Amino acid sequence: GGSDVPPGGGRADSIVVARLDPTDASVELLSVPRDLWVDAAGTKGKKQRINSAYNQGAQSLVDTLQGALGIPIHHYVEVDFTGFKELAEALGGVPMYFDRPVRDRNSGLSVARKGCVTLNGVQALAFARSRHLTYSTGTRWTTDPTGDLGRITRQQVFMRHAMQKVASLGLDDVGPRRVLVGVAVNNVKIADGLS
Repeated sequence: GGSDVPPGGGRADSIVVARLDPTDASVELLSVPRDLWVDAAGTKGKKQRINSAYNQGAQSLVDTLQGALGIPIHHYVEVDFTGFKELAEALGGVPMYFDRPVRDRNSGLSVARKGCVTLNGVQALAFARSRHLTYSTGTRWTTDPTGDLGRITRQQVFMRHAMQKVASLGLDDVGPRRVLVGVAVNNVKIADGLS
């Protein structure tokens, strides 16, 4: 995220395909694991992780997704890590329930007790990026074996909680809404042609 591009190009933490149906105003989401092996667009059938397609740019990712999934992709939206963190901060934190203490030393996640915890921006990002999660059994720390698939689930859970908090804002809550619009403007890249 941010303006610094790591050596060797970018990396996607999450790839999500959204289907919007205007007839019933519904949205369906499909999370694509970033380590999924696919025939990458423009490589004549060479298999590689889908994250490598993102590394080649947005159009390469879109072309690879269209080929792998057999569906058209009409628009592209990208949210960087800063935006994810700032969303949680703009909401004053996002409350989540944990049924046990959890941590991930790689992402920096540390929830020391079970119960409801309001995740601030840094904690929210650590939770969403966690793919080396461990949890306490009360006597020892156990590794969660779900890896990237677990991370996808955690991101979806977090976004549901964040959107519930956004939905709870009243129409007269101009201050928080203005901050949320600012977060979107500063951290969301939208492809040309998407209104």
